[in-house]
Amino acid sequence: MKIGFNISNAITLLAFEKVLRLNPSAVETSNSVSPLNLIASDTKRFEVGVTIMHAIWVGPIVFVVVGWILWTQYGPEAMTGFLTMLLLSGIAGNVLNLIKGNQVFWY
Repeated sequence: MKIGFNISNAITLLAFEKVLRLNPSAVETSNSVSPLNLIASDTKRFEVGVTIMHAIWVGPIVFVVVGWILWTQYGPEAMTGFLTMLLLSGIAGNVLNLIKGNQVFWY
């Protein structure tokens, strides 16, 4: 989270410095606050992305470790429940993708 926050602040600072270096006449003709607001909202995604990034690489490792523990403790019977859970999570993901078009994002 801290790394994403630092990246977000650095990009916002660079954009702000660029706006400050503009000609005064160019600033008068355009609204310089609007690009900064857009950049600030876009850089917010860096914070979210860095947080989610760890789930992307840890997820498969956890999947393999949990599968191995279930196999060693309970044998093939545990794999039916484990694979059912995996199948249902895939179905849930497909359903969420179908209704994704109706979502409204406020950030």
